[in-house]
Amino acid sequence: MRNPLRAVGLLFHVNGDPASFLGTCFAFRRPTHFLTAAHCLGELAEAEVAIVLPHGGGVQSPQAIFRHPKADLALLVLPGDGTPLTEPFGYFARTGLGQPFNAYGFPEDVFGNDPAPTARFFSGNIQRFMLHRSHLGYEYTAAEMSIGAPAGLSGGPLFTPDAPWLIIGLVTENLRSTTFLRSITEIQDGASVYKESFQEFINYGVALVLQSQSDFLDEHIPQT
Repeated sequence: MRNPLRAVGLLFHVNGDPASFLGTCFAFRRPTHFLTAAHCLGELAEAEVAIVLPHGGGVQSPQAIFRHPKADLALLVLPGDGTPLTEPFGYFARTGLGQPFNAYGFPEDVFGNDPAPTARFFSGNIQRFMLHRSHLGYEYTAAEMSIGAPAGLSGGPLFTPDAPWLIIGLVTENLRSTTFLRSITEIQDGASVYKESFQEFINYGVALVLQSQSDFLDEHIPQT
């Protein structure tokens, strides 16, 4: 049975000692072509980046990196034939409001003194579609997730539960909303009285809708 989760990997900046974790990536259409969020890479060159495939693919550095001119999307191309253990995501899924999704990646476990990327599987629903103008300077068609996107999940795939090789999007960032006002407290400080409000935050993940970037993808990864 096809298991595209074998195509999900970790990105590392390898110039430092030790190497530092950058985010998640995944193979799309071909075992040599990996997508991620452009902000995970920043301005790093090919020799400064490595892809680690935990399901037997080893460590590989890309021979080329292509960044989308506007969207938070980048493509890393590995040399040779890639690894035969990689089963790439291959087709776009039809999407709509309320559609369930799964996401998979390596968010960093922030507990303890040595945070480490940890493989985690997520489930949720698409809450809305939007033209997202990111504080990072990117602009793209996005899907808002019903769950938060923790650090390290950026670059990971959003796919359909029943057919996991059908891709919806690529996780890009997290939004925080103050939808709920929990309480207002009146505080007296000498002759002054002021009010202090306490709000509850809700985290919403944002995912770039990959089908909206089909021109970029078809240019660099032609459909066979």
